[in-house]
Amino acid sequence: MPEATKTHTVEARLATADDLPALIANETSRTKGLSAEYLAEQERGDFYVVVGLIDGEIGGRAILDCRDDGETLVPEMRLLWVFPHARRKGLGVAMTAALEDLARDLGYREIFLGVSPENPAAIPLYVELGYAPTGEHRAAVNVSVLDTDAEPPMEAVFQKSLVVR
Repeated sequence: MPEATKTHTVEARLATADDLPALIANETSRTKGLSAEYLAEQERGDFYVVVGLIDGEIGGRAILDCRDDGETLVPEMRLLWVFPHARRKGLGVAMTAALEDLARDLGYREIFLGVSPENPAAIPLYVELGYAPTGEHRAAVNVSVLDTDAEPPMEAVFQKSLVVR
C-alpha cells in the first residue's frame, strides 16, 4: 500500500536578522556571503528578502528589488531559490505570491523577472503563475547563481500585471 502523502505547512514572510543562520547554512560556494549582503541591502530600503517556510523551517528565499537605477526592471523578482530539500512542496508559489503582494502593497501595478535559459525549469512555473514574456532580453544579472564561469547568458524578461487577476 502506498504511503500517505504528507501535508506540509507552507508560508512566506519578510526575512529578519534571525533568519540569517538558516540562510547561510544553505548557501552554496557560488552564493557564499550573499545572504548577509541581501539582508543588509534590505535595511537600506527598496530591497526585500522573503523567506519561504516548510513546517516552520526556512526552505527558500526570494528577492523583490524596487531600487530604481534607471536601467533595471522595477519592481523585479530576483533570486527565487527553493533549497533542494524543500522542493516540490509549493514553496516557490508561496514566495512568488508574497513578493507580488508586497509589490502591490507598495503601489506597483506590475512586476518583472528575468529567466535564463540555464534555468529551464523555472519558465513553466512563471507562465503558470501568470507571467508572460515581454519579448525583451538582457544579459543575466544574477550570475552568482549560474553554474558556469562563462559570459553571462541572455535572459528573457517576463512581466505580470498586479491589477488584473
